[in-house]
Amino acid sequence: MAESSAQAHTWDPMERFNRTMFRFNDRLYTYALRPATRAYERAVPKPVRQGIVNAFDNLHFPIRFVSSLLEGRVGRAARETEKFGLNTVLGLGGLIRVSDQVPQLAHLPPQDVGLAFGSWGIGAGPYVVLPILGPGDVRDFAGEACDYFLSPTNWDAIHLGHRTWIANPYRVPIQSLDVASAIPRAIHAYDAVVGDAVDPYIAAREAFFSHRRADAAR
Repeated sequence: MAESSAQAHTWDPMERFNRTMFRFNDRLYTYALRPATRAYERAVPKPVRQGIVNAFDNLHFPIRFVSSLLEGRVGRAARETEKFGLNTVLGLGGLIRVSDQVPQLAHLPPQDVGLAFGSWGIGAGPYVVLPILGPGDVRDFAGEACDYFLSPTNWDAIHLGHRTWIANPYRVPIQSLDVASAIPRAIHAYDAVVGDAVDPYIAAREAFFSHRRADAAR
């Protein structure tokens, strides 16, 4: 990343607003998402839940592929393509992560457009907490907007290619499952960060920046 100091990573000029949004999200997690997560985990066996996560992770291949190319990592883009093909063909559409058995594909680091923007030297901008979406910085939220357009589950919504990518009866269920499958991991990660923190807001903020620095360094 282009920032050379820790201060650049923790610029929080809107702290009062951010704390208000943090409290709103915390209540949302407490009274809606956390109970829904417990119900989902009780109702759906762990292997099935993992298979769903694997399938959507595989489906988000275009995000990783394009982001790798934007960073000039052609070799990384090729490995992402190989991983996608292997998991799609041999892993039943990605339900089984066959690529975990291939050393050069098993531990490919996270990749998204926000990280690509950082590699170009674009500054992170101020830290922002948004309702429902949670914490981020201006650069990452811009990257997430690009990720949205790159995700195949959204191609019908943006009329990409003026064709149907997902048959209409399945479109909303698939889009909903895509979002819902990520919630349990997000809730567990959130609880791990803020559970025993003296100031949960600061803990969540520092965890966000630490996580993104680690992703950028890989």
